[in-house]
Amino acid sequence: MGVASPCLEYPICKNAVQLAQAKGLQQEPSASWGLSPADLLSRNWLWWTIYIIEKQMSLRSGRPSSIDDNDISTPIPTTAPPGSGLDVEMVTLIIKHAQICSQVMTRIMSVKASKQGFDRAYDTVQDIQTQLEDLLQKIPSSLGDGATPATSLSINRCLLRSYLYSDVYSTMMATHVIFFYPWISSSLRSNGNQLFREQSAVSANTIAYSARQIILQLKSQRLDVSSFLWTTFFHPMNAYINLFLYVLKEPDAPTARGDLALLNVVAGHFGQLEHVTAGMLSFDFPRDCNSLCLRTVRATKNSRSEAFTVPATPQSLRDEPTRDNGILNGYSDANVRMTSSASDNVVGSVIYLTKEYS
Repeated sequence: MGVASPCLEYPICKNAVQLAQAKGLQQEPSASWGLSPADLLSRNWLWWTIYIIEKQMSLRSGRPSSIDDNDISTPIPTTAPPGSGLDVEMVTLIIKHAQICSQVMTRIMSVKASKQGFDRAYDTVQDIQTQLEDLLQKIPSSLGDGATPATSLSINRCLLRSYLYSDVYSTMMATHVIFFYPWISSSLRSNGNQLFREQSAVSANTIAYSARQIILQLKSQRLDVSSFLWTTFFHPMNAYINLFLYVLKEPDAPTARGDLALLNVVAGHFGQLEHVTAGMLSFDFPRDCNSLCLRTVRATKNSRSEAFTVPATPQSLRDEPTRDNGILNGYSDANVRMTSSASDNVVGSVIYLTKEYS
């Protein structure tokens, strides 16, 4: 999963899942097996480690999961194996998040879910969003907000913190895309449905907020050839694309100028990645699209003054973006809208992205 490593995680992980299921690791062993407590603990941790990697990889890659949660009876361990330095508290939270990822794939991203109506999709998004917010509240305050360095933490805890925060906000974006991407939400749109318009605005603001939090974490991450692919490429690019689309959809929002600055931060991140890898990894998409966003914002600039927005910290998600009439406070209160020129830009960017990064 390193930047400099061949991308072999998908076949290797699938093989691990098949072997684990062949061994029955997904099921709680019978007492008649006579396993020692240490062996039982190692067995359970091995299964949940495979589960985490497989669910996260499936969600990031858009491929179906090979694990059916209904077939799992293995309990989540509460203690570390003897002699292990495993951070039980953090890994348990990561397991909980992986279980939410599984719900996103089955309840939002599956073919069956794509045929659901607005009411069911609305309830699903509300339910998963609540679970993600509850998970954020359970992250120990001693870990910081994920966007600032925590020198008092061990390297292992810093890595787990970055992993958890980035994945939670990425999952939050994946949860709301059905009401954010126009080529998806069009199937749910109902003329005269005020609730649809309000949820579209909430989803757009939630995605923009989550993207900002991921981008803010870039400044506290180490970047070299041994860095993980998910934190070096996937999360920054995912956050960039979603914030880029948000700016195109809301070019006159008060947050537009601040969001442009964050998009430049991502472009700088990929410029640094190109430098570290001596040009072997080069992604021009962020640099090419920044000028497009800037022109769009300038073209739609109106008489009202635009304020630079400093996004709240991830820990303040429980307080800052409270719901008011179905719309997150602190961001544009306008309904989701898109001008014809912005729509053309979005379509063009999607075509470009598909060719370059699919």
